[in-house]
Amino acid sequence: MTKFQYYVQRLKRMKFKKYYSAAQEAHRASGKNTILLMIDMMMCSFQYSIGYTEYNEFEFYSIGKEKRQTFLNISNSILISKTYNDQDLLYKVEDKGEFTKNFKDFIGRDVLYLDASSFEDFEAFMNKHRKVMAKVVNSEAGRGVEMIDMDQETRSLSEIYQACKDKNQSLVESYFIQHEDLSALSPTSVNTMRVITFLGDDGDVHFLAFVLKLGNGGTMDNFDQGGMYSVLSDDGVVLYPFMDKFRNRFTVHPLTKQELIGFKIPLFEEVKEMLRKAAHVVPEVRYIGWDVAIGQNGPAIIEANPHTGVFQAPPSMTENQEGLLPKYKKYIKF
Repeated sequence: MTKFQYYVQRLKRMKFKKYYSAAQEAHRASGKNTILLMIDMMMCSFQYSIGYTEYNEFEFYSIGKEKRQTFLNISNSILISKTYNDQDLLYKVEDKGEFTKNFKDFIGRDVLYLDASSFEDFEAFMNKHRKVMAKVVNSEAGRGVEMIDMDQETRSLSEIYQACKDKNQSLVESYFIQHEDLSALSPTSVNTMRVITFLGDDGDVHFLAFVLKLGNGGTMDNFDQGGMYSVLSDDGVVLYPFMDKFRNRFTVHPLTKQELIGFKIPLFEEVKEMLRKAAHVVPEVRYIGWDVAIGQNGPAIIEANPHTGVFQAPPSMTENQEGLLPKYKKYIKF
C-alpha cells in the first residue's frame, strides 16, 4: 500500500465531528483560526501520518516543520512492530496467560489459570491471597481487569468464581504489593512504569522511553481508566507534569497532594537489568512496551505490549521542543 492509498483510507474512516472537535480544541489552545487548523491537520496527516488526536497531544499547532519532524507517531510504532516482531510468535508475549508462563521468572506474583483449575483450586488460591486481580487474557488498556478483595466482598467464593467464568476472566493473579514510595503517590492502584525497549541485531537491549503511570482514585493506572502519565528522564526521574486523557496537567497529585516533579523511581537500575534479561526470552519479538511494577524487594513485570503506544512529552514541556523520533531512529531502521 502506498502512502497516498493509506492516506485515502484514513480519510474514509475519519469521523468529521471528532475532526472538527479536535480543531476547536487546537483553536482554544492556540488562538488560531479553526478552519486553518483543520487544513493544517489534514496536511500533517499526509506529511507526518499524524492523526488529529496526536496533533493536539503533541501540540503540532505550536511548532513548525523542523520540530514536527522529530515527533514519533502511532503509525511509526505500528510499522516497527510489524517489521521487527514475529507476528506468529506475538501470542507468547501479548496473551496474558502465555506471558505469565514464558516470563514466570520476572512476574513476582502467583497465578491461577481457571481453565485448568477446579473450584477447589480457586478456593485455596483465594484463601491464601485474599486480594487478587482477575483478567481477560487477550484484553488491552485495562479492559477486562478487575480487583477482587475478599475483605470487602459480599459475594460468596462460588459466586465470584462463576462471575470470573462468565466474564472470561480466566487468569487470576495475586495482588502485587508495590514499593511504599509509589504507594505514597497514589495508594489505590499499583502504579507502573511503561518501559519501551528494542532488541538490537547485536543482542543489546536499547531503552527508548521510560514513563510513570499513576492512578487517580481508581484501582488501575491506565490512561483510559482515569490514570495519568509522565515521561521520565533516562535515569528515572519525573521531569514534566503528569497528563490525563483530557490533557489536564498535574505537578501535585490531586488526591494525595504529593509533589510529583523530581520523584525518583526506586530500584531503577534493577528495572533496567531485569528487562535486559526479559527481552531475550522471546527474541523474535524485539520491540516491546513493558509494564513494570516496583515492589519493596525488587521490580516485576506486569505485562508486555508488542503493540505499544507512543509516549513523549509535548513541546510546551521541553526546552528543545523535540520528540523521540531521532532516538528511535538511532537504534531502529524504519
